Amino acid sequence: MLFITALDYILLPIYLLIIYKLALVIRNKYYPEGHILRKYFIPGLTVKIIGAITTGLIYAYYYKGGDTFNYFEHIKLVNSSFKEGITTWWHILTNTERVDNSYEVSIASLKYYTTKDTYTIWQLGSFISIFCFNSFLPLNAVLAFLSYSGVWLIFRYFAELYPKYIKWLAISCLFIPSVAIWGSGLFKDTFCQMALGWLLWGVYKVFKTGNIKYVIIIFLGSIILIKIKIYIFLIFAPLLFLAEIIKKIAFLNLYKKIILYTILFMILWGARGQFQILIENEAKRYSIETVAQNVVNSKNYFIRLAEEDQGSVFDIGEIEPTINGIFKKFIPATSASLFRPYIWEVKKPLVLIAALEAFVFALLTIYAIFVIIKKREFASIFNTNILFWLSFSIFFAFITGVSTSNFGSLSRYRLPLLPFYASSLIILILQNRSPLSPLKKVRSALKSN
Repeated sequence: MLFITALDYILLPIYLLIIYKLALVIRNKYYPEGHILRKYFIPGLTVKIIGAITTGLIYAYYYKGGDTFNYFEHIKLVNSSFKEGITTWWHILTNTERVDNSYEVSIASLKYYTTKDTYTIWQLGSFISIFCFNSFLPLNAVLAFLSYSGVWLIFRYFAELYPKYIKWLAISCLFIPSVAIWGSGLFKDTFCQMALGWLLWGVYKVFKTGNIKYVIIIFLGSIILIKIKIYIFLIFAPLLFLAEIIKKIAFLNLYKKIILYTILFMILWGARGQFQILIENEAKRYSIETVAQNVVNSKNYFIRLAEEDQGSVFDIGEIEPTINGIFKKFIPATSASLFRPYIWEVKKPLVLIAALEAFVFALLTIYAIFVIIKKREFASIFNTNILFWLSFSIFFAFITGVSTSNFGSLSRYRLPLLPFYASSLIILILQNRSPLSPLKKVRSALKSN
């Protein structure tokens, strides 16, 4: 099947010109000459666009298919309903029913029409693709540009908190290879990375400034995450709000702290009844036994899938379909997400990138632990920000590692934690390093040469 046509190569330079002109306008408006973040804006965007286009070409000419093209084929099917009228297209796009069902022929070829997470990708992708003449490469470039807004906001968040370490934080947020590869093209992870950045920045600014205008991006980011990958929202949002509340409370006097804690307690107590009703209504669907069995089934599915297409499979051992059985795999599952694939486990070109990346994460982790032990600065881990980032990263790594057994899937699923884990390690190292640390020696040697 022909995924990329001559029209893609004709339109791509035009769209890149438009994207960069718009990017320059944004940079010059918000980051004028002399701004500390200015020099990172265009390079970061370029990495995202290169990642989106390169990944699209690899999937088209090397793998000759894949999830990204499954999404694209359905996007073209949705947009082909224009020939039946804009009303029909709108009803298919919004997944709404009409009495006459005149568009049943159009949806006959659409798999997973009622699957919320997958159809959300088609909805967003179909709407954007209209402005790209339903061409794959221009669509990928536009998605890279849009998703860059979320990645950039994650970088801005870290840069505001730790301006002394901006150079290193730019690497951990903007230039991680997996973020460029899996978080830029037509993938679920692209939209999730964008939404995660919106949610993070919105919550941070609301607590910092009290400006309710940021509620808009909190809402948009939350909706996208809930519709596409709700588990990311359920892990990230509570930890984020808790961290910001703790930081806010720390600056209050005792009287105000008592009032705030009382209000929070009353809110939680009032929500208890509704939460209990929700649990009862969803008990069968989200029971402990069901969740545990779904995790095991998911893991076994990835093993079978990888073996069928000779993919890169890994196994953390048999998992009992119980919560205790799942948590027994905490260490191997978490370490797999953070530090695998190992170099000797590489079987595909894209997996090599993930393996080198994981190796760097392993080195950084070991070095961070060494520096903290040497300086005896164990309390630095319990800084509210660091604790939030590490808690999210480690718990998310566990959930990811226990539910997949394919390195390709692992590289995509762990994407949300990468900037947070890398940034937390870098901050811990830079805050606690000694004057004679290896990092400083290397930098001094480079300057002397």
